[in-house]
Amino acid sequence: MAGKTPYNHDLIRLDPFLVLPIELAQVVTTLLDFKSLVLCLRVCKHWNRFLSSLTPLWRDLDLSLARKAVSERAITSYIRRSKGSTTNVLISQRAVTDASLKPILSRIATTCKEIKRLEIRLNGPPIVGITETIPIAQSLTTLILHCVLRFEAASMVMALCPNLVHAEFHQVQCPSRELPPWPGALERIRTFYLCHHNNRCAHVGVTWLLPFLDLMPNIRELTLIDWRDAAVFIPFDYSGFRQLESLALINCGISFFPSLPPTVRQLRVGPDVIMIMGDPESQANLAANSLSQLKNLSLKGIDDLKVSDIMLILSHLPDRNNSPLRALCIDGCLDVTSADLILLLASNATENLAELSLVNGVKVEDELAEIISEMKYLEHLDLSECPGLTGTAVKTLVNKSGKPLKRMNLNQCKSVGFDAVEMARESGVQVDFLVADWLLGRSRKTSRIP
Repeated sequence: MAGKTPYNHDLIRLDPFLVLPIELAQVVTTLLDFKSLVLCLRVCKHWNRFLSSLTPLWRDLDLSLARKAVSERAITSYIRRSKGSTTNVLISQRAVTDASLKPILSRIATTCKEIKRLEIRLNGPPIVGITETIPIAQSLTTLILHCVLRFEAASMVMALCPNLVHAEFHQVQCPSRELPPWPGALERIRTFYLCHHNNRCAHVGVTWLLPFLDLMPNIRELTLIDWRDAAVFIPFDYSGFRQLESLALINCGISFFPSLPPTVRQLRVGPDVIMIMGDPESQANLAANSLSQLKNLSLKGIDDLKVSDIMLILSHLPDRNNSPLRALCIDGCLDVTSADLILLLASNATENLAELSLVNGVKVEDELAEIISEMKYLEHLDLSECPGLTGTAVKTLVNKSGKPLKRMNLNQCKSVGFDAVEMARESGVQVDFLVADWLLGRSRKTSRIP
């Protein structure tokens, strides 16, 4: 075509690493994930030499995107490129085999003298030899194990890693009825996550863990999942953990409101819990608790929970006229009615809420939507699976007073139309909206606003 500049085909054969300034090339390479980085090594010898010389790129050994087993030789080459300065290691199911895991862990533990974080995402039987290999990495501060592990092995690993601060065990097998030997004091532990692999063992529960948890007096974040007691009415006192900031008791079968230290900022209890708030034990714990720093309260899926129980908890906040509470979750609490929730949200204890979650629970009618729209500081609202929610109510919520909503979740709200969703998005609200095909005979989903 006349007047058009001819296309220079030679330009497409220029090496970008030869054209770009070295500083800009290094910035570009930092945006690559580990798998893409390895693939770039195969482009040409120049790329291989250049990328291999950038030591900081190889400090994060992330094998989560591997499609097949990675050889020990390849692991050694990655560590060599980092000059032994690898700090973060993530091993996934596809990256290793049962036979190669122990040699790879030994190689990482012995050669990576500066390793700080190790995460292993594996399923299947317990890993053999993990207590001998992981403690070799004496600089380890964060350990996350998704694999099945005996409780004795988990406690031994914690005892043998002198600098461990953050420990997560996602599939712990319960020990025999006899208590295993406890390690020494674990005063360095700040974050501890423990999930029971088989919660059908009635002899093992939260109270069984007391001697072990007492070894961590400086813990700040504690999460216990699927630890049920045969005698569920045994109370558990957490007030001795004077630095505890976050406590999560998921499927732990507790029956009373726990005794808490004054430092707690986040409390998550439920589901599969029956809390008897009117019991003298709960009353005594509430009276003794100081909830002056409680910012996040989650009472998800608690059977027989009533608004009066929630208001009883919030009544022990130090200053109800200036409540510290910023997030409230009462998902799946079917005994909470719309009329009762109106009283709760109109109280001083909830006036400073920035996040509210009512998933699969109360019927959100227009009157309740009006009350929610008057919450001046509310920014995040989750109404997924809430029956009775209409497009009119959504429009009322979008036009709320005070700070505008930033995000709203309306998944499985079959009575909400696209016009209300689009209006919310045009107002700047990030909306998640998905209705399953079994509700409408088809599936409809619209993407999120960036």
